[in-house]
Amino acid sequence: MKIYSYIKLVIFLTFSVLIFFFTHELVENIKYLIPALLGTYGLESIIIIAIKSKKNCFKSTKFIYGFAEITLALTVLFGVTEFESICAIWAVWAIIRELFELQEIAIGRAKGIVAILIAAESAVSITFSIMLLINSTEHHVLIHMYLLVVELVLNTLVPILESVLDIIQSKNN
Repeated sequence: MKIYSYIKLVIFLTFSVLIFFFTHELVENIKYLIPALLGTYGLESIIIIAIKSKKNCFKSTKFIYGFAEITLALTVLFGVTEFESICAIWAVWAIIRELFELQEIAIGRAKGIVAILIAAESAVSITFSIMLLINSTEHHVLIHMYLLVVELVLNTLVPILESVLDIIQSKNN
């Protein structure tokens, strides 16, 4: 699983850097950015479940959600042309994704400072996703893209932070 963590780190940080430095260019090409993100997240979900469960991965909600993300990615890439429609799909997907992250906190998988970071990022992301859904202007897309950079960085740093906190806690015990 370590090799997967390094691959995820490289992919998500690469996305973060590209989005941060080429935000305005990517807004003009949002039709390609959103499918790339949806597909990456979908593949990540499917790969994680396939590795962890080995048997009944098809019964997992996370597997089905990953498949749905890939389906949405293909739909946006090949079937959706309107800027507002792409923004609406992105906003709804972001809200659902953040609700899954909040569920992780509720069931106790994330605790302490990590849970606070995830909850804060989720609350902000949901708020801006609603704004993007209501008013799909370039301004809201830019804000959402910068939030995406924060989310991608957190998705790579949270597991590292959890590992460091576990090491510190085990040394203190």
